[in-house]
Amino acid sequence: MKETRVAIRYAKALFDLAIEMKILNKVMEDAKLISSVCHENRDFVLMLQSPVIKEKKKLAVFSDIFKNKIQDVTLKFMTIIARNGREQIIKDIADQFLVIYKRHMNILPVTLTSAIKLDAEIRNKIISIITDRQDVTVELTEAVDEDLIGGFLLESDNLQYDASLQRQIKDLEKEFDINLYLKGF
Repeated sequence: MKETRVAIRYAKALFDLAIEMKILNKVMEDAKLISSVCHENRDFVLMLQSPVIKEKKKLAVFSDIFKNKIQDVTLKFMTIIARNGREQIIKDIADQFLVIYKRHMNILPVTLTSAIKLDAEIRNKIISIITDRQDVTVELTEAVDEDLIGGFLLESDNLQYDASLQRQIKDLEKEFDINLYLKGF
């Protein structure tokens, strides 16, 4: 929890710096790249978190991977993070930067889980309903979960709308557990 707060503060500082320098979209692309490298390469994250590996070696590896691929500002910022002994939260900083960016740009990440892959018409209808109600740009991520049987599950931020047959069956089971014919007096 403490590391997340620190990552949010660093991400906010980088965000403010990017806005001030008018390179917000470029730094956002940098954060995407850093985040994807961290999520796809566990060894890289373990190297950043290792107390055995020296700071200079970590900086050299980080620089070799990202040099000429990210903005100088982002590289220097991450170098400062490493020099302050916070290199283990670089992944969290990049992730939090993306969250702040999406909030700033009024982009709502939504996860749509269904039993089968949805066709474009249904997908577009769901996006238009969300867009009309919340006046946001929807970033839709689709997932398939065959256990849902039918219907869909819509998740965004801390909100969830469950319109699956699995949920409806569970609700029916709860109703059948209630015996309406017991004398209560």
